[in-house]
Amino acid sequence: MPSSASSSAPLPCETMLVPKAQLSRAMADLRARGQVVPVLIGEDEDMQRMAESCALGVGAFDEIIAAAGDIDVEAFFEEREKAWRHQHQYEAEAILRRAAENPGSFSDDIGKDILADYRRRMREDDFRLNERAEVLGAWPLKPRPAPDLTKEQSGWSFGAWPQLGEILRAPSSRHIVLAPIREDAQAFAYLHVGGWNDSPSPAQHVAVFRHFADRYDIELFQLDDYRMHCTVGAPPETKEEALELAWL
Repeated sequence: MPSSASSSAPLPCETMLVPKAQLSRAMADLRARGQVVPVLIGEDEDMQRMAESCALGVGAFDEIIAAAGDIDVEAFFEEREKAWRHQHQYEAEAILRRAAENPGSFSDDIGKDILADYRRRMREDDFRLNERAEVLGAWPLKPRPAPDLTKEQSGWSFGAWPQLGEILRAPSSRHIVLAPIREDAQAFAYLHVGGWNDSPSPAQHVAVFRHFADRYDIELFQLDDYRMHCTVGAPPETKEEALELAWL
């Protein structure tokens, strides 16, 4: 497995530089050894962004893991849902105020429908800007094949991999972090992922990842400071279960 390792990586652990064509094999081999948790990061720019995000993180690793153990994930989901509902309601109220202050606005048929829909939803106790069916979309007629996670769209430089021009321009290798942790969920604490803007804190990331990993046999594959890709060993078996998961 041609690669190079460096102990002077910008992150607080060793990293490995692996040719793109060997990423899947390298990740599988590292998993099988069981000494570290391998996490695919990406190109040099991706490593720099992750290092900067990690450096800005607050809290010691052990403290974050301990805090994660105290989080009630179901209650966390409920609180996030309430916050989203409140934000949607605030946005709808702002649009209705603007329409009242400017009688000529929203005067076409589409605008009138929007205002009527917002007024209806404002009267409902369980306010949400988007209905469940609008968010979930249509159920696919055929199962979709598992994606190649080394080529799928993800964070920064991975985004255009399926495009020939990007493949020709991009460096030939990618960085893998060799995190000295016991479980995948701990990667969010070790790398201080989250805690900025509306992103959940590292402890919340740990707790939520554990919540889904226990149920669906999830392994972390690739990570940046706002997105992750995982493999799923035990996906939902029914349409109903899949839709409930998607709604979360």
